[in-house]
Amino acid sequence: MPQGYVARFTSALINHHAGCLQRVMGCSEAMAKEITLRQLSSLYNNQNLQADSYLIAVQRLEQIIGGAWYSAQMGQAGILHWIMIEDIYQGNGHGKRLMQYVIQHCQSVGAIGLALHVFAENEQSVLLYRKLGFAMIGKEMYLQW
Repeated sequence: MPQGYVARFTSALINHHAGCLQRVMGCSEAMAKEITLRQLSSLYNNQNLQADSYLIAVQRLEQIIGGAWYSAQMGQAGILHWIMIEDIYQGNGHGKRLMQYVIQHCQSVGAIGLALHVFAENEQSVLLYRKLGFAMIGKEMYLQW
């Protein structure tokens, strides 16, 4: 992984996820970033040192334009923690190819499936996931006070 990429990837993910939370929950930018940082911190603390956790980058013309962080191990469902393609590169198949790679890798290590979370308002991603064979299995709800 190129030097500095993890920090750039994390920053872009925080901004993207916090923006989605703001729109969906109607909360302030500060609160959305706080929630996102807590989630990321929890994931990082739980997954960082485990051998079944993967951070991969998507390159285009020697420039990193996105990536994914997921975990996968034999006999369990893999978990896609984060995925991102920079906005200007979306709609060109990069996300689809990245997801196909993640799915194939999870299969190759013996995972029994792949789980992910997606905001319902992220219609482009929901459509991609459905085309790849994912099924909606529930709804996540949130209570704000």
